[in-house]
Amino acid sequence: MQRYNMEYIPSKKNANTDILSRLPVDKPGSASPDEIASVCMLTVNELPVTSQQIAKATRKATILAKVYDHTLHGCARDDEMYPFFVRKEELSLEDRYIVWGRRFIIPST
Repeated sequence: MQRYNMEYIPSKKNANTDILSRLPVDKPGSASPDEIASVCMLTVNELPVTSQQIAKATRKATILAKVYDHTLHGCARDDEMYPFFVRKEELSLEDRYIVWGRRFIIPST
């Protein structure tokens, strides 16, 4: 049996989730992946960090700078890049930062 702790978070602090619950669609499940992605991208500047801060930190993080370059120009296989190499088909670039599926890759700095 799994146990979960529930915590109330006001919409003001949880805008990305709240906006998806209010996505204007005809019926549940009818939104296309592109529509959902567009809504998610609109909320990126509502996060505690901005997309510009993520992009700047990505350029400063040595491994992520390489991942960015390899995603843009093609990925070479080496030991340091292996975790990203095996996911190369799932990585993309959005506004100067790296996205894995629908997740932003946030540098650890």
